[in-house]
Amino acid sequence: STLTALALTAPDAAQAQPVVRSFHPRIWINASGQRGITPAVLRSRCTAPTSVYARACRSAAPIVTPNQQLPRGVDNTLVNLALRYLLYSEQVALDELRTQVNNVGLFTDRGDVSGQILGTSARVRGMAIVYDWLYNSLPQNDRSNIEGFLRQHMTWFMTHEPADVFSAEAYVHASTIGLVGLALAGGPNDSEARRYLQYAEQRWKTVLFPALGYTRGWWHEGPQWFNREVARATLYHAIAWSTATDEDLFAWARTRANDPFGAFVQYESYVMRPDFKFPHFGDFAAGPANPNNLLRPVLDMLAWGTGSTVAQAMADETTRRLPVSQDYSPYDSWHQILFYEPARPNRPARTDQALSAHLSPQAEDIAVL
Repeated sequence: STLTALALTAPDAAQAQPVVRSFHPRIWINASGQRGITPAVLRSRCTAPTSVYARACRSAAPIVTPNQQLPRGVDNTLVNLALRYLLYSEQVALDELRTQVNNVGLFTDRGDVSGQILGTSARVRGMAIVYDWLYNSLPQNDRSNIEGFLRQHMTWFMTHEPADVFSAEAYVHASTIGLVGLALAGGPNDSEARRYLQYAEQRWKTVLFPALGYTRGWWHEGPQWFNREVARATLYHAIAWSTATDEDLFAWARTRANDPFGAFVQYESYVMRPDFKFPHFGDFAAGPANPNNLLRPVLDMLAWGTGSTVAQAMADETTRRLPVSQDYSPYDSWHQILFYEPARPNRPARTDQALSAHLSPQAEDIAVL
């Protein structure tokens, strides 16, 4: 079977666990600048008078006022507030963060494994980011509060592994566990964090990366679901692992797992239609027809991790050709601030490739018209 073949060909992950850096922040940004931008560079991107990041900074780190009505949903609220405090050190942002963490942190079992994973991963990821980015600014009781919430969620996540490795839930699940482990490592919860990291490393390196390497540039649930869940979860984990440890996970995947991220770039390059709308099929068939803002964050992260000129050119093309503010949803534009670098080479681009570059030797691809 396919799963048996993957198990037989998967690389052995039974080696010394990568060393987690001893400082905070280390997830997606890096206090020492060893991999990823430093907080100082992040601030400069949002405070320079003619910054190319100006629109993204206004959207992703809006002014916080006491008792304001924040947007519904927690996908980005915690990250937006953490970014605001990281940039401007405003007490009102820290106070609002405390309120929001207490509102969404407590674990509640929904009785639905798929819904639990997809429905709670964003808030868990957000709490891990708050803990890491603001570790040195949070009072001890706030850190302890977040640690408790994260352990509650991990107790459930560690006992509910999705069986289908070709489901979005499998990637969101492992990504969430990995990010929590990277956030908590080295602190009072180090033993639990090491267990989370050991699980995440084994799961990604022996199962999930080989599965993505096997699919090689296609995803059966369609590009909407791929960009919304699978690609984001995988890239969140790979970038976090690469900034928070001494291992470049993109390089590892390229040489040990049939280069899934290179295949991601190829997939995006031939599935992206001229109108930037994705076809309807798979589990997301009833979804919106125009998920333009699902694409740009993935392209920015791909360009960051792989250095692909094609990914960089597609990111630039997305913003150039779409109406203003349709490349990113406003609260999602923190991806641009963290991962986009305008000076990164963008040639050769997608349009420079021959059509044959989008076809596999087995000719099993589906043309998207």
